[in-house]
Amino acid sequence: MNTTRNITVSLTQAREWYCGDNAALKTLALQAFSESELNVPSIGEIIETLLGNYEYRKNITSVQHTQLVALKSRSNGNISAPKMLRVIAQYFNNGWRKTIGNTGYFFHQKTGYDSYNMNGYGHVIKGLNIDWCITKHESVNYPGVVYFKNEKDCKIAFEMMKGMGKLDNLYTDF
Repeated sequence: MNTTRNITVSLTQAREWYCGDNAALKTLALQAFSESELNVPSIGEIIETLLGNYEYRKNITSVQHTQLVALKSRSNGNISAPKMLRVIAQYFNNGWRKTIGNTGYFFHQKTGYDSYNMNGYGHVIKGLNIDWCITKHESVNYPGVVYFKNEKDCKIAFEMMKGMGKLDNLYTDF
């Protein structure tokens, strides 16, 4: 009797399978997600890439560069959640900056206001889970918000922060 069954696997679990030593689990992960979805760099790899990118280094201040070098020597647990999110955004945005008139995506905890358009300033476009969602801004640019140039990168950043256990500290860890 040849029976086929479906399984449900989260992106985080599939990444663990993909990066592990078990070939069967790696195959299952690749059936559920694409290789590009599973190949997410670590925060250490992101920092190394930013430090090695001439265009990036050319456009940051010496203080920002010094801070990035200091982050390189820390373990993930010692990097504050807001700072880690800003570094991840710098990596994915690759020089792009949010301005009034271009669309920027960000994730945040859900509130009672997330079910509607927020007076034209923002629009919730996707729930990530029961507590978090992705919102986009077009006509505003808030200085404290960490924006991503596209929804896909915003979702990957959310998954990275979730995988590192940094979501609970995002608004309190400075």
